[in-house]
Amino acid sequence: MPTHKPFSNSSFRIYLVVYTGLILLSGYLIGSNYFSHVRHAEESTLSKLYGIASTLSHHVDLDAIQAVFNKYPLNGDTTGISADPVIRMYTHLFNETVESNELKTPIYTLSYDSVTDRFLGGIASNGLATYGWHYKSPPPKLKELYHTGGTIPCFDDDHGSWLTAVCPLVNSKGQVFAVIEVDYPFDSFLEEARNELLGNILVSILVMLIIGAITYPLLNQILSAEERAKTALESANKEIKEKSDEVVSSLEYARTIQETMLPSAEEMSGFLSQCVVFNRPRDIVSGDFYWFHQLNEDEALIAVADCTGHGVPGALMSIMGHSYLNEIVTEQSIHSPAQVLERLNEKIKETFNTRRIGKTEGTDGMDLGLCLISKKDKQLTFAGARRPLTIIDSGTLRHVSATRRGIGEHYLSTDLPFENVTINIIPDTTFYMYTDGMQDQFGGPNAKKLMRKELCSWFMELESISIDLREEWLQTRLLEWKGIQPQIDDICIVGFRV
Repeated sequence: MPTHKPFSNSSFRIYLVVYTGLILLSGYLIGSNYFSHVRHAEESTLSKLYGIASTLSHHVDLDAIQAVFNKYPLNGDTTGISADPVIRMYTHLFNETVESNELKTPIYTLSYDSVTDRFLGGIASNGLATYGWHYKSPPPKLKELYHTGGTIPCFDDDHGSWLTAVCPLVNSKGQVFAVIEVDYPFDSFLEEARNELLGNILVSILVMLIIGAITYPLLNQILSAEERAKTALESANKEIKEKSDEVVSSLEYARTIQETMLPSAEEMSGFLSQCVVFNRPRDIVSGDFYWFHQLNEDEALIAVADCTGHGVPGALMSIMGHSYLNEIVTEQSIHSPAQVLERLNEKIKETFNTRRIGKTEGTDGMDLGLCLISKKDKQLTFAGARRPLTIIDSGTLRHVSATRRGIGEHYLSTDLPFENVTINIIPDTTFYMYTDGMQDQFGGPNAKKLMRKELCSWFMELESISIDLREEWLQTRLLEWKGIQPQIDDICIVGFRV
């Protein structure tokens, strides 16, 4: 009769680690599903509650309700209120809403008395029992939402856990005099969900223990083949590393090809009086690019673009965008920035729609800012697709907004036209075009985004730095800002003077 060798101490420890890990993993998945279930239930319930409150606020006569509150003060004499037709009508309407939506608690109005800092109940679906009732322990967020409306996530009070939605009632003078509040008791759902969670965890542990007991005799055979598996793994890792090195080498070469497409700062400086380029891919190749085309000795076009995606997909899109810009400007002789963007948008859509027959439309394309510089007219004409132009003149910074529409966006139902903005070129004025990679970079003491405001303050500091040192200065500031945080996006900044 075959026998199995007993486990060594190390084998037994491996066994315990493996099955303990499986149990913990199972518990984690069950717990994750529980929290996801609760979160989804909370979000959907809040959405429903707010929909009810918002609908009611649009179906009531606001001036009539305020007249009732004026006639029967919430903290004063309410003689004759039970016979008031407005009270009876809206009590009935609220009650019908409660029944039709199968709510478990009444719908009521609340008014905030700023003098006494109290919330007082008004018209309610359950009659006059709560008219003038003092809400002693409202959630803190209720006061915050009193004038704007919104939802209050799960909170606890003396009566349990609740979800709440409120919608303001605004009179003809534009003043909020009350809110409609719709509540939902969340206790029963949470209790059921917790019981289900506990049951699933127990069942999972039991199943894992049974599986462990059944597979116990097989583990010794598995562990005895450990060395063979280790050798095979080392061989596979070596092969993977070799292939990885080949991929990296190919990407490095692709970066060289991509960089040859980009004009150097020196090349652009032949037309521009000053120029700084700060181009930092997140990966080896980039989805951001800049483009320069000199039309004649007095005119040139310059652009900065942020393509969909990073790495190889973004790089391929950037090559396509670069090629299309050359074609539009050189072969089609279109020089107006707005017209160039419109034509580029058409080209991108034509390219991807041709290959997307029968497939869901995506968002392949790019955000792009484009300037036409005319030295003769001393003017700069700008058009942008979600990318702005920043101008620094005599210590003053201002922005020229872009059209809120990207190149190649398939999901928009309407297309906003790209528009030209013409700016007179004043001596010693610096223009900046840039992608959103730098301003979205996380860093600093709180690991937050840099934001455009702080980036523009960097641009102001650059004004006092020699043009030859600006790229190095930006690199230093970027490294100081992001610290240990990874670079999350491609970065491209072009600053110039004419």
